[in-house]
Amino acid sequence: MKEFFKYVALLGIFFAVVFGIIDFKNIVIAFNEPVDINADYPEDYNDVKAVKTELDMILERFATEETVTESNGAITDRRYDYYYVVPVYTKSEENAYYVGVKVAGDDKKAYEKVCDATWAYLAGETDTLKPIKFEGGFVKMDEECYEHFENWFEENEWFEDKDDMEKYVLPLVLVSVNLEATKKSTFVLAGVIAVCTLIMVLCCRKGKEPEVEKYKRVTELNGKRYHVTELRKVHKMVEKGKKDKAVQELIKVTGLSEADANAAIMDWENLTSNKG
Repeated sequence: MKEFFKYVALLGIFFAVVFGIIDFKNIVIAFNEPVDINADYPEDYNDVKAVKTELDMILERFATEETVTESNGAITDRRYDYYYVVPVYTKSEENAYYVGVKVAGDDKKAYEKVCDATWAYLAGETDTLKPIKFEGGFVKMDEECYEHFENWFEENEWFEDKDDMEKYVLPLVLVSVNLEATKKSTFVLAGVIAVCTLIMVLCCRKGKEPEVEKYKRVTELNGKRYHVTELRKVHKMVEKGKKDKAVQELIKVTGLSEADANAAIMDWENLTSNKG
């Protein structure tokens, strides 16, 4: 039975760790204080992890990512994620910085509406925007994504100076994360690991047979009765094969002669055993 519980506990720890590693970036985001980038205007976006805000201006899509799922060589599913350009501001810079936002296929239409409203606003066709709520955080773009990001600014001749582009086009992308749900799931994973670890420890501990069960509660020697606790040291020495020391200890406890103590130790199992 112990082996079964050890196996289950080990399996629980393994899956909890795997899920924790897979979700690590989201966990880091969830356990940071979220920033409203439209109200807080941070000094440095490299230090911002979690974000809870409204994206009121989105310029355009700069990349599309296709994820294909295959089974037995056949494509079973296709998923698309879309990357958009988002202007953001800091306290100290008058010019906007630019980051990306990763959008799932199901949310594409909602983000396209924000894009349309943004360009209408910039063209002076309207004085209102259509912001969209966002909850999540920043992660670093990979090299391929950042290359597409820079290409968008170059193709649209957004910056006259290359140095300005390198300064204001940040290699960061906003990703959606349910902050509260991620926190709760992380606590669950931590709880699973803690419980499974405790089970492993308990299962791996060597069972120690209590003296009260292994030995008689009371042993009679030369007409005197001795409780098991009085003979604890003698029991341990006999168990370790240290019979000479056991004899000396028995003499010390009981006052028996050396001959009687020797005889008692030689027949110790019969005298003290609680079996049978």
